[in-house]
Amino acid sequence: MANPNLLNITTVSGVTTNVGLGTTAFTNVLANSASSGKVYKINSIIVSHNEDRTDNVSVDVFVNRNAAGTASSTAIIANLSVPSGSTQVVLDRNSPIYLMEDKSIVASASTANFVDVTIAYEDIS
Repeated sequence: MANPNLLNITTVSGVTTNVGLGTTAFTNVLANSASSGKVYKINSIIVSHNEDRTDNVSVDVFVNRNAAGTASSTAIIANLSVPSGSTQVVLDRNSPIYLMEDKSIVASASTANFVDVTIAYEDIS
């Protein structure tokens, strides 16, 4: 399990992915598998509460210590209150993070089916 040397990269691809969240259980939003030979530079994470309701949704976003999303995690943000019909920027290009091999980003929401997580990143190999 080795991440690529950033001085010897051959490919950098821009990627945007989004996932709808369920409730309670963490959803694997982005995974970098073991031995992928890649590192992901996370430029932004945006959470949207896409339902016209009167209540806020509480959202957690974590980096998991394995790509399967089954190991212990480190919080990027915990208990983020997202008002109905709005978006919140969790991370932006002014403070990027790298997602190494055999790591994943997981998220959960307090209300099912009303929250989306969008991640823009660079796939570097």
